[in-house]
Amino acid sequence: MTIRTAEFTSVVLNERNITAQITISIIKYIFEDNIEAITSIIEMEMEPRYQPKIIQGNFIEIKWKWINRTNEINSGTFKVDDVIYKVGRETYNLSATAYDYTNQKPDNVEIFYTGAQLVNVVGSQGAYFGLNIVYPRLGIPPAIAGFYRAQGTTVQAAMDEMNERFPREGNRIFSIRAPSRIDMLKLVGRMYGYVPNLKFGNLFFRGWGLDIADRPPVATFSPSDCLPDMEFREKTRGVFGQVLINYAVIRRNRIVDINNARVWDENTQAIANNEILPSTQEIYPNLGEAIFRGIGRLHEANNNRFSAYLEVEGHPALVAGVTINLVNFNNTRDVNPDRKKIDGKWIVIKARHRFDRRGWFTYLELWKANNVNTNFNDDGN
Repeated sequence: MTIRTAEFTSVVLNERNITAQITISIIKYIFEDNIEAITSIIEMEMEPRYQPKIIQGNFIEIKWKWINRTNEINSGTFKVDDVIYKVGRETYNLSATAYDYTNQKPDNVEIFYTGAQLVNVVGSQGAYFGLNIVYPRLGIPPAIAGFYRAQGTTVQAAMDEMNERFPREGNRIFSIRAPSRIDMLKLVGRMYGYVPNLKFGNLFFRGWGLDIADRPPVATFSPSDCLPDMEFREKTRGVFGQVLINYAVIRRNRIVDINNARVWDENTQAIANNEILPSTQEIYPNLGEAIFRGIGRLHEANNNRFSAYLEVEGHPALVAGVTINLVNFNNTRDVNPDRKKIDGKWIVIKARHRFDRRGWFTYLELWKANNVNTNFNDDGN
């Protein structure tokens, strides 16, 4: 691998350009974008020659690129969380979190929705934080709701409890709660197979299925593009072909039955020996809700069946949520059948860009793209 030279093109501190003063003092710069962390972080190590010092609460934005190239990678605006002075090494270390995370608004109060539509949940949180909402191209399902049935509770006991509460609380018994607004976004994303991610003033709400897995790849890598010690993993346990979800049959404001809906994944059920995902303790208000929840549970259980960990030369398009192609890993002279599973499209779960005096490298954590091809059946009781 030929190592090219990279450069910082812009460093802005509290809306003031400090590129010329600070770039000569940067020893190490790390930008990490993690699809499961909802937001990005940066870490920097600097020599103390730069004045004035960067302090907690400052806002910083950094751009960098390869020399003699035009495509930049932009960190977005970050708020400095912590600054540490290391005696002996005589360096300053700072960490910062993407400013989109709170936008100076509190996020420490419990929040819940009752019979709300997913589009309204995501939209209201985006509006609260002042973010532009980028929805999946295929749309998102309607209402979210779930009545939690205590472990070991019989169907009849659950119906009795629901009917006792239903006349008094109506649809409020079908509600969803989270300890904060950000946790609510993560919760509904995980439950229904979506990925919330904050970037550059946008709240992206992407689907694990067609919305991510069918995206065109931003780059292609072969073994010669990667540093040594690549790692590929296949999960052989906990891969499920189908799931059962409970839903209530409501007539005249009364729960008259609790039925099962069976959702299965035609792509994985043969591999999983048709193993059934343990049934959720949640009961949903209708068949449609049960189906959407079942699809989300299969995504959650199966989408990390194949994972990869590798490091490549820095690439400006590598951020969480994009897809890449891996090619030429299938060595025809190698009898190892596991190599044949590597080539293909992968989703970037984490991208960690490290820029120091030896060059710019990007560490990637990947999941194999898996379009869950779902079908369903109303099993009744």
